[in-house]
Amino acid sequence: GDIVVAVNGKTEPKDIVAEIKDEKKVCWDCVVEPAESFEIEMARPKGVSLGLVLRCIKKGSVTSASMAVALLKIDGIADIHNKDNPVEALAVGHRFVEVNDVRLGFDQMVQQFQTAEYLRIVVNAPSPLPPSSPKLPHHADEGNIRAGRRPDM
Repeated sequence: GDIVVAVNGKTEPKDIVAEIKDEKKVCWDCVVEPAESFEIEMARPKGVSLGLVLRCIKKGSVTSASMAVALLKIDGIADIHNKDNPVEALAVGHRFVEVNDVRLGFDQMVQQFQTAEYLRIVVNAPSPLPPSSPKLPHHADEGNIRAGRRPDM
């Protein structure tokens, strides 16, 4: 999804979360920037590590959840992809919203990562902030991630 960069003039992630949780507020002035999307394709030979640690990002239930890159490992398929494709390089905080035509289903996407020999992944990446914008973390765990399994692939 999109990236919320400010709520009622607040730009720090903890302040944005507090502003949204404030029960006295019934109206919010939000600044939202669209996430950039891109698609990657890679072969996944059996027995070769993907080289990613992924986190479940819940959207109501695990069946409607996406996943975010929590850690990139050296010498996995993702690392090789990044070296060969710097423009479409994966990074911590990127969200996988579809894997091999499976959209927003964490368990089903994990199954694709574990069993498919070929992967087509739709990635949502935060848009780079302009130099004058406040610096926000480019990771997805500012109050959005609920406890979920962290498959090490």
